[in-house]
Amino acid sequence: MLGCKKEGSSVGTPAIVDTTSKNESAYFNPAQPLIIHNPVQDKNFYFLSILQQNQNLLAALKQDTELKNIYTNLIQRLDKVTADPTSNVSEMVGAAHFTVKEQQDIHTAFDRLVKSNVLSTNLIQELKASGCYLRFEDFNDVVFIRSVWKNVSTGLDQILSVYGEGAPPHDPDSDSVSYTLNDPFYINQVRQTITTITNSDETLFFEPVLQLCLQLLDINNRDEAGRFEPLSQGENVRALSNLSNINWDNYSHSLILVLGDSPNSFGDAIHLSESAKKRLVTAADSYQTGVAPLLLISGANVYPFQTPFHEAIEMKKYLLANFNIPEEAVLVDPHARHTTTNFRNTS
Repeated sequence: MLGCKKEGSSVGTPAIVDTTSKNESAYFNPAQPLIIHNPVQDKNFYFLSILQQNQNLLAALKQDTELKNIYTNLIQRLDKVTADPTSNVSEMVGAAHFTVKEQQDIHTAFDRLVKSNVLSTNLIQELKASGCYLRFEDFNDVVFIRSVWKNVSTGLDQILSVYGEGAPPHDPDSDSVSYTLNDPFYINQVRQTITTITNSDETLFFEPVLQLCLQLLDINNRDEAGRFEPLSQGENVRALSNLSNINWDNYSHSLILVLGDSPNSFGDAIHLSESAKKRLVTAADSYQTGVAPLLLISGANVYPFQTPFHEAIEMKKYLLANFNIPEEAVLVDPHARHTTTNFRNTS
């Protein structure tokens, strides 16, 4: 897959993405990568990270009567269900969902904080500039925050449902819970986790649910979103540092996208498939004939279930070991699990 250059720009975009046909974001600048401190949380729930970091807003959230009541009721539910030795995982985790009434109260509280400028215009612009909520950036401030909270809340509910209540994930082959819900070990882990959370010093209304979700991901080894981060300071640092040295006018394309492939056929090594090797041969040939100055290998850990090997990382190792290609010419995306995501992340 070849990335084509935009007219008048040294930055390439994937050939299938027509960025010139859309209005560009008024806030988000892709040339300024988002700085993240807790990769799994920040990449999934950036809004909540911002709420935790803003001291003025932090105080307002803690003092809001409705939000304090939601927190108190949530802790009481969790304490009650974990104190019952017969409670199963589904019952314990199910108690962490916000009720319909609580969701309504949360929306009301956020509306109030926006209108009073406690949840300020500057902070909302910061959220828009993050690029995490591009779908909502044209909404007015009240609707924007409502939409962002709904996005976050849906994500929290999804984690609780999949890893605590047995709901099917979007991709059962690669995202399923790692234990059976009636596994005594898992039951004990969840009970201990919730008990620790309810006895912690965190008092924001969403923090018990957020921490439970993050712990459920951790227990199930579903921290993939945070692995290898920050890429710009690790796997991709040499290629990114060399971008300014590239004479883009010498190339017809800006990069070559190499799609990952997991071991899934007889004869495949445990960490690298034969198909992946063939793709690298083709990509290396294109690079060496001067088609593009960069290769971007995109692929996460997909198959077999819970494999520790990420397609992009293993393919990069093979490429550097077997072809005369410098690391400065190789970018990786070790988080994409589907072809559509390969293209989106590359873009």
